[in-house]
Amino acid sequence: MADCASSHVFVAPPRKRFGVRHLQALLMGLVVFFAYSLRTNLSVAIVAMIRPGSNSSAANATAGASTPYQVFDWDESTRGALLSAFYWGYTVSMVPSGELAQRLGGSRLLAGALIATSAATMLLPWCADLGGWQAVFANRVVQGLAQAPVFPCAFTLLGVWAPPQQRVTFTTFVLA
Repeated sequence: MADCASSHVFVAPPRKRFGVRHLQALLMGLVVFFAYSLRTNLSVAIVAMIRPGSNSSAANATAGASTPYQVFDWDESTRGALLSAFYWGYTVSMVPSGELAQRLGGSRLLAGALIATSAATMLLPWCADLGGWQAVFANRVVQGLAQAPVFPCAFTLLGVWAPPQQRVTFTTFVLA
């Protein structure tokens, strides 16, 4: 029988070279970047989607010019509701998605969240054309529901595969 005191296992710290964990951190950083881009795209697009002039802060010299795309007569309160609709769905599903990430693992749920948010974002112009601001509002709520797992999944994955010595560095890189 071997002596229990002499059977300790020494785990060497990770090497300083570029490894799979670095590639995973890079890919997860890109996922977070794309998630933020999908979250904020309506904030930029809504400027072109509204009709300048009546009840609009964007009224300028181009009020009479025709545009090659459809514009909408949404007042400021409607635009504010559309911009906040994402966070309604996001807030409601944040805690359940964190629990789901712990139980199911983060990689597939993270990929599904990004794919679902991307699909909903691609459907946004169609929703605006066919359903008006109500369909855009519903689409943004769905985007929020779909994107809520991104950060719980990221933290779940970082807790599993990032070495303890580098966990803070990887987390900072992914979230930055």
